[in-house]
Amino acid sequence: MRPLLFLLFLVAPFGSSAKKKKRKDISLFSSWGYNRAFFSKSAIHFMGEEYDFTLKNTIAKDRQSPLSVKNYLNITNLTIPQYNFCLGILLPNNLSFTIGQDHMKYVVSAYSTAVLNGYTHIHDEFEGDYNNQEIVITPDFLQYEHTDGLNYVHASLNKEKQVLISKNRKASLAVNIGIHGGVVIPRSDITLMHFARNNKFHLAGYGLGLNAGIKSVFLRYCFFKLDNKMGYINMPDILTRGIGYTDRAKQAFTFIEFYYSFGVQYPL
Repeated sequence: MRPLLFLLFLVAPFGSSAKKKKRKDISLFSSWGYNRAFFSKSAIHFMGEEYDFTLKNTIAKDRQSPLSVKNYLNITNLTIPQYNFCLGILLPNNLSFTIGQDHMKYVVSAYSTAVLNGYTHIHDEFEGDYNNQEIVITPDFLQYEHTDGLNYVHASLNKEKQVLISKNRKASLAVNIGIHGGVVIPRSDITLMHFARNNKFHLAGYGLGLNAGIKSVFLRYCFFKLDNKMGYINMPDILTRGIGYTDRAKQAFTFIEFYYSFGVQYPL
């Protein structure tokens, strides 16, 4: 609720609607903020020389960093929480183009249930053939996280419409809608059965989708944004086992991301 109260405070001094006039200037801008993400259930397919199986209907959540001065205001820890960063240019006709990174975190819920189909031939307690068998995902079988993180590096094209502007033109309110697409470069912390992990940064797949939000400009050069991003992520090449192995996992899911950000813009 606090971001909404802050936004209402910024909008309060506005006394007139924005004129329907095309913007002629060009501005550069950048922003930094934090997100909350929600993920659909997904099927994760694990492949190796000794096993080939799929976990269906897996449940995953994000992982929020505790709210503290250390996590959110200490400059050395700014990249620990789930953050959003972008650089962009505002073009004539209120079009904007941005490049950025959404650092989300994806954690398969421990002790949740999933449906297992396939086989493992690794001569331990997990060996067997499974035919759509419901199981509980215990830590000794699987720990599966993209927590450093689910890094979505993307470009977006947006259309902005100004709806309110202050009399001195130093504050305004606008809405925007756009499309986004890019690559996913996770650092995955995955422990599958008793195998060693391989948590290198790795190009695992791609994402795309839609976004919409509101933007409040104040003091002419500063702004605050509330955004919603919806999308699809497909990762066919996820590292799962120690260096030197070709074992992989693949999965696809949809996501909804809510985030707020602060930024600065500078007209050229």
